[in-house]
Amino acid sequence: RYGNFGHSLQLGPNPPQPAHASKPEYAPRVSLPNDAEVAALTRDDALAYFSPPRVVARDSATGDDICMTADFFGPKLQVGQSVKRLSHADFRSMDEARALELAQAMEPAPPRPSSTVLADLGKVEGYSLTVRTGPYGLYALWRNVTVKLPDEMDEASAQELTLDDVRPLFERKAEALARKRASARSSGKAAPSTKMPGSKARGAAAGLKGKVNKAAATVSVEKRRAETGTTAKGTKGGKAAETSKQGGLPASASASRRPRNPFIIFCQEKRGGLAGEGLSPTDTFKRLGEMWRELAPEEQAVYVEMSELDRLRLGSSQ
Repeated sequence: RYGNFGHSLQLGPNPPQPAHASKPEYAPRVSLPNDAEVAALTRDDALAYFSPPRVVARDSATGDDICMTADFFGPKLQVGQSVKRLSHADFRSMDEARALELAQAMEPAPPRPSSTVLADLGKVEGYSLTVRTGPYGLYALWRNVTVKLPDEMDEASAQELTLDDVRPLFERKAEALARKRASARSSGKAAPSTKMPGSKARGAAAGLKGKVNKAAATVSVEKRRAETGTTAKGTKGGKAAETSKQGGLPASASASRRPRNPFIIFCQEKRGGLAGEGLSPTDTFKRLGEMWRELAPEEQAVYVEMSELDRLRLGSSQ
């Protein structure tokens, strides 16, 4: 094959692409070094690029194996974390003496950056929420989800953060993720990948999206109660209490046992004013999110106080 980065080898055809795949899948592919003469390549030369890693020598100073293999970027010699890209000629004729010569000329790989925990803000839904510093600055970590802290914040200020300071950052990230997924579904495309660094895909995204879904479910339950006359604690006409769509739980179990957060109280208050605009439930929730973000801090503080009162009321009734 020939592309933007030169010639490459591909082993077999590309596999069939699943419908709505978030990322295309390709057959194994290796870039050829610049000194490779494509016209002179044989089948054995090409297949050698796809062979498993091979130990060609051992570093007597460190005891590490010197391995030769090839990846998407071409053939390489690797000692621990240090890598040396190889020419086609070296890849074909590599022996122990040449491997030791190249290994001695390698520069040691720089140490991998690590993160340091600055503050532990406690557990949220059973998972610790911590403030950390890493190679790209300050950030907060909950479960496997990260949110970046403002660039102007220093470590001393980060150590003084509280859970209430950091929670809005995760809520905004949850709203952004929900908007992207809703947009992808409405356009018929695959939902944007929720994969996060490492293995941060399924559980973390579900935790974020769940917060948004709970907000929408709560507003929906309150609306149905108003329409049917069903209360949170009782039943109507001797029939079983209304159930929500989230797992078939009774409305009282899914919506009233937890204190409402400030944004939910805001949604319940403002949703009726959007009824005449003909918006879909998704667009309504988007609009409510925009209205919430447009509020001044002192206006949001009113709903924060209402949430705290709700929390105290529920705590005293249990």
